[in-house]
Amino acid sequence: MHNEKKVFFKSQAKQIGLAWLFCFLYSFCAYPVSKENKISEIKSVSLISNIPIVIDGILHNQTDSLVISYYKKFVIYRISVTESFSKLETDQYGNILNDKKWKNDTIVYNYFIHHQDSAFGLKYKRVKYGLGQRMLVDSFIKMYAFGGIDLYKNIYKQSEVEKINTDNYSYVERLVMKNKIDERYADTVLLYFSNKNNFDGIEISLSKKLDSLKDKKLVKSRFIYNPIISIKYSFPMPARTFWFELSKKTSSYKEKEQINMLVSFK
Repeated sequence: MHNEKKVFFKSQAKQIGLAWLFCFLYSFCAYPVSKENKISEIKSVSLISNIPIVIDGILHNQTDSLVISYYKKFVIYRISVTESFSKLETDQYGNILNDKKWKNDTIVYNYFIHHQDSAFGLKYKRVKYGLGQRMLVDSFIKMYAFGGIDLYKNIYKQSEVEKINTDNYSYVERLVMKNKIDERYADTVLLYFSNKNNFDGIEISLSKKLDSLKDKKLVKSRFIYNPIISIKYSFPMPARTFWFELSKKTSSYKEKEQINMLVSFK
């Protein structure tokens, strides 16, 4: 009888222990999942641009990207910044040991957030710094997202248009310039359109005018220049291409946490 009670209590203790273990594991696993679901509604796109720069006749392509996210009626921009650190090697007395500079480049992210109905937002240097700099939304967009620049003004009046069907887009338009006013204008322009439903909830646009005109979303454009002898700069200009693209982006869990933190600052 004594042994039966001992076995019974051992069995009960084991069941209670397993129950506590299950609850612990469930709470441990359920927390990040519920938190992930809470911020899963974030929608993000990358605005990618390539700007060719010619220095002494040599072509340099400068490619940048800006991530735009939409969450809880807020718009959040993530700006990539390259921080460069350099110094000379010296001894404890300040004497130069090596005339070669030590250099280190690090990519960090700054942020700008605003309510979708507000004319002002806050710009943050890194997420961990809770004090933001107040800034006009229009000023930020002009500085970082090509706001106020109409690259497509009168583009159809100066060109012959050819429509190209493709699997990756709704369609592509090739515009060949008939009469270039001067060398600032591209020789050929390619416009890539997608269904608006593919970018539902994404307000950023390469051209709201073309989006409305075509009832599509312009998601990519390429401005192609043929090589010429430049009259303006008095040296040969190589073939070059400016391009701009909106690309849907899936944010990582860490990126979503950063966005959630920025919204909490507001």
